[in-house]
Amino acid sequence: MTKCTIIGDTTSPTKKPTPIQFIKYTIGDVEMGGEWINTKSKPEDWDNIELICRNNFSKQFYDIMYAYDEENRGDGILVLGYWNDGVV
Repeated sequence: MTKCTIIGDTTSPTKKPTPIQFIKYTIGDVEMGGEWINTKSKPEDWDNIELICRNNFSKQFYDIMYAYDEENRGDGILVLGYWNDGVV
């Protein structure tokens, strides 16, 4: 089961939640010429997803998320998509 975290948020959802959607992920360091490509990865493929920034990237207003597996946090992917209600 994937654990989804909003840093500093302690509220719980009261309506039927809308699941997280992944749209693009980065290959390489974006600042050093890396690029965003469409992802085939699904949120349920990862053990953890962290919301880094909501509606604040580019003109498309994607959410920025970091997805990784429990055994190696440093080997995750930076993802653009929609956090929605933060469930998988």
